[in-house]
Amino acid sequence: FLYGTIFAIHDLHFPAAFSISINIALGVVGFPGALLGGYLADRHGPFRIVLVTRFLLCVLLVPAFMLLLAHPTPTVFTIVIMFLMSFHAVSTGACICLLPAMFPMKVRTLGTGLSYALGVTIFGGTAQPIFTMMIANTGNNLSWIYYVVGMLCISSLSLIFLWRMPGTRTTVACADR
Repeated sequence: FLYGTIFAIHDLHFPAAFSISINIALGVVGFPGALLGGYLADRHGPFRIVLVTRFLLCVLLVPAFMLLLAHPTPTVFTIVIMFLMSFHAVSTGACICLLPAMFPMKVRTLGTGLSYALGVTIFGGTAQPIFTMMIANTGNNLSWIYYVVGMLCISSLSLIFLWRMPGTRTTVACADR
């Protein structure tokens, strides 16, 4: 979603002020979406909520950006990016429940902080240069979306693997019951 600003400026040729301000709209959608994700995770389990929202993102990302390229207006961009962010926010709100539960109590803080920081550094920190390189090498200004879909698939498969581990379904919950 942070790359959306660069995409809007570079590929859609929107004014920088508008493109940067879209991050406010993302926050407006992201905040209640994350709360909803936590609530749904408490009611239905975080695995289900994360998998469903990530599946929906995998299915919707490419068509949503194709729609955006077919109708490259600030209004369409805002609607598309906020629509996609709603799923991402729900997923993130539910995912927050999963990470700490993967570590034993003695190392929970270290495990959660370190794994989150490494994930953000490795994948988030390299995303924009990788996106730029992919677009330059393919000439396709949507090639970065395929990378995002691929990462969603890999993380979802990892989650399915985790879900199948003995005892995981009973130990992972947002609220202590």
